[in-house]
Amino acid sequence: GGLNRLLPTGAQFSRITRTRTGTNVATAAVTGIAEDRRGQLWATTFGKGLLRVNLQTGQVDQLTAATGHLLINFANTLHADPDGTLWIGYVAGNLTRLDPKTGRPKHYK
Repeated sequence: GGLNRLLPTGAQFSRITRTRTGTNVATAAVTGIAEDRRGQLWATTFGKGLLRVNLQTGQVDQLTAATGHLLINFANTLHADPDGTLWIGYVAGNLTRLDPKTGRPKHYK
């Protein structure tokens, strides 16, 4: 599980192990991955919510149900629209739309 990042040299990978707040994501079960138009990598996980990786700095942020960004932390699919909108799907069939301008979610149940 987890995420690995190809270093700029292209010669080796770096394992992403923690978010900026210290949450361990080394063993996160990644279920979906997408890159938005700003070059950020997003990953849905089964249990750890949504991860946002800044590909320039390597910093990782975690968006969860507790932060109000997701309905539950078990997301299983992800899509980034050309306008930057993120669509997050859940096992139960629910959907979250994450607005790229405001960062605010809209949940569909």
